[in-house]
Parts: sequence; structure tokens; C-alpha cells
Amino acid sequence: MLEEKITDYNTNNINSQNFVLSTERINSFNNCYRKYYWDYYGTIAFNKETTSEKIKKAGILKYLKSDEQLILNICRKTVNHIIENSEISEEYAKQYAVELLRKSWLEHFSNKWQQNSKRFTGISSAYYGIISQKKDEQRNVWANTIKKQIMDFLTKIFLENIPELLKNRDEIVGIDALHYFNIGTMKCYITFDFAMFSKETKILKIYKIIPKNYNIENDVNLMSNWVYNNNQDIISESELNYIFIDENANLKLKINEQLAKDQFHKIIMKVEQMQDLLINKDIFKNEAINIEKFEQNKLKCSTCNYRELCQ
Repeated sequence: MLEEKITDYNTNNINSQNFVLSTERINSFNNCYRKYYWDYYGTIAFNKETTSEKIKKAGILKYLKSDEQLILNICRKTVNHIIENSEISEEYAKQYAVELLRKSWLEHFSNKWQQNSKRFTGISSAYYGIISQKKDEQRNVWANTIKKQIMDFLTKIFLENIPELLKNRDEIVGIDALHYFNIGTMKCYITFDFAMFSKETKILKIYKIIPKNYNIENDVNLMSNWVYNNNQDIISESELNYIFIDENANLKLKINEQLAKDQFHKIIMKVEQMQDLLINKDIFKNEAINIEKFEQNKLKCSTCNYRELCQ
């Protein structure tokens, strides 16, 4: 049954040495080879006694949370809480989100960071001095900006999404789901925040909460292949819904079998390109390539966790 497939979390034969394809991996690779290296390979030895100072630094930077990640995390947790507790009002949901924000602030300035970070924080904006935990006024302006984006998002979903979700609560088959599957011999995974499946109509609706600058192309490609390689004998129709956090728009896409077939070879080509480059690890040390990437991605570099290593 789809309910079983959609909540499956199969980690058999998955380890850090295996190459597992995901939207995040493809997007990271396309944006910057150096960031990709640190995300997936360069920090593997982080906890070993022989770790160099640079790897130790990268290990700290890898787990910093950007403002965008912090907002996304709180919005997703709040929506999950709403779905799991169907009587929740908009006012209560907002109070719950504010409490998550408060706890996140305390957590990211807790003692666990004092062993590793010169600024004692797990928040990128504070680590790089954009905000100061010691200046109340500056910190409050930052917190209010974060809070406003979360509140605006919750207002929007209570107008557009929550009524349908709560009305059809018994059709929700996956919350905060991660699913592994294969394309040919390549192991892949997709993630989504929740999904609805009607046994009567056999219509599958997948929902993802994302920031406005999220690259959906690779996501749609992988998602369509997952649907039609694994569930085509169960569903009659499928729909992918993107709920944007920071703009007043949602995006609905029909996923069909032809789309999955059209994109199959593009995904395989991308995998082959990535694997060919990974064979030659020196590409990550190639200054000419990285300088070119830097020129193409100055805006992204300005918010990258690893920018301290590139300065």
C-alpha cells in the first residue's frame, strides 16, 4: 500500500562511502565545487584525533544555521505540529512557533558551541558578526525580522493550506518523510513535508515547504521518478505542491509518467558528470575553477557557511 511505501525509511546498505543522489547534492554541486567538497567529503575526518585545523574549522562551519535554514526549520516543525494536533488554531500555532524561535536562540548560544566556535554560536549571522548576541537592540531587530517572516508564512498557510489538510486529516500518509529509491543502479532519496492520498480517487498530493530561491528543477525530476518508478500501479494522478515561505505564492505541478521518462536521462547524465569529477579530487583544489565559481556566485558566497575558508 502507498501508506507503507511513503513512510518507508530504508537505510540498508547506506553509509557515508556510498554515493546517494538527492536534490540537495545536485544543487550543492552546481553552485560551488568547494562547498560540495566540504559538505560531503572534506569533513568526514572531523572527529578524528589527527584532524587538521582546517578540517576542524570546516566541521564547525558545516553545522552553522543560516537565517533561512532557521526560519525553514521552525515553519516545518510548526506545520507538522498543526497536522498532528488537528484542533490547533492560528493563534496557538504562532505562539508555538515563537517558542521554537526562543528555544532555537538559546540552543545555538549554548555551551556546546563554546568548545569549538570563537563566537560561541551555531547561528551563521552571529558567527560572522552580522548580529551580536551581546547587543540587545541589534539582536532584537534580527529576531523580530525572523519572527515576522514566520508569522507571515503561518497566516498564509492558514488561509490556503491548513483548512484542506485538517478537513482531510485521514488522507495524510506521510509527515516529514524521507524515501530511498533507485534510478537504474543509482540510489537516490527524496524528502517532503507531508503527503495526502485519497483511497477513493487514488490521487496523491505531495507538499514541500521551501524558500523562494529553492531550485525546484532537480527536485521535480527526482520526485517524478520516485512516483512513477515506485507507485504507478497504485495512484491515478499525482500533484507536487510547493509552499513558499518568503513570498505570497504557492506552486502546483502535475507529475506524470511522461515527465519522469523525459527527465530520466538528464538525471543519469548529471550523475555521470558528478562521478567523473569526483574521481579526480584535485578539482576541488583547483583555484582557477573555484575563482570562476566565486565570480558566478558572489551573492551565494556572501551567505555560505564556508566563506571563512575561502577568504
